[in-house]
Amino acid sequence: FVPVGRAAEPVEIRIAYLSRQPPPPPLYEIDPVPEDEGLAGGQLGIRDNNTTGTFTGHRYVLQEAWLEDGEDRIAKAKALAADRIGFIALNLPADEMVAVADALKGEDVVLFNVGAADDRLRAESCRANVLHVAPSHAMMTDALAQFLAFKRWRKIMLVVGPQPADKLYADAMKRAARKFGLIVSAEKPWEFGPLARAKGDSPTTADALVFTRGVDYDVAVVADVAGDFGDYLAYRTWDPRLIAGTQGLVPTSWHPTLEVWGAAQAQNRFRRTNNRLMRPLDYQLWMAVRAVGDAV
Repeated sequence: FVPVGRAAEPVEIRIAYLSRQPPPPPLYEIDPVPEDEGLAGGQLGIRDNNTTGTFTGHRYVLQEAWLEDGEDRIAKAKALAADRIGFIALNLPADEMVAVADALKGEDVVLFNVGAADDRLRAESCRANVLHVAPSHAMMTDALAQFLAFKRWRKIMLVVGPQPADKLYADAMKRAARKFGLIVSAEKPWEFGPLARAKGDSPTTADALVFTRGVDYDVAVVADVAGDFGDYLAYRTWDPRLIAGTQGLVPTSWHPTLEVWGAAQAQNRFRRTNNRLMRPLDYQLWMAVRAVGDAV
């Protein structure tokens, strides 16, 4: 008899997911953000990587790194790098992501931006150690503007929310409109509060209805990244018009109806495991994890 030697231990590839702990959903949220949004997609990517890793001698592990309120994201990221984790997926606001990238400059670690859409991250705030998975505002609004131009819906009314992210989205939409020959018939700030999350009718809702009167437009494009009012506008404009932008007709990196290029299989695997549909952040973290697996 020839003794059979033990198989070599698989090479372990560790990927960290650094994100703020999501707040609990409010009681009145109709479609709350899942507590495992993003993380569930990363775990699916790990399982997919390990399917191949079983044959290639690799084992993939996803390490969760949640930031509590007030916790130092740079110290947390440095601790991950010191623990010899070579890949970190960041779901952080743009300023925090750039700070982490600068703090880890020169370290043997690759960062993935899976959540921040700010255009400056691919321009003046570009960092060599960051790979972008999350689509930018420019990419999203270009896609929307191309579709509107294709449909010949060329006149848009731009409704801009009060948050800084809303203004960034609106700026990207205006650039896309110029690029693809659309006309911004009117640009109006939203000054009626978070009506999409409010209960019942009030005089304010009537004012918001009149808000869209007297404007010549084909589509109302909403810049409401937080989702405070955009869902309210649908079916409540003075004239029967479409809603697009951050609500209504939305450009997105992932949607449950996508079924080409193997998406149907990914959708089914995700739904069986998590008992819900895959969301864009799930897909973006899945793609970062799969990028590591394919590269290895």
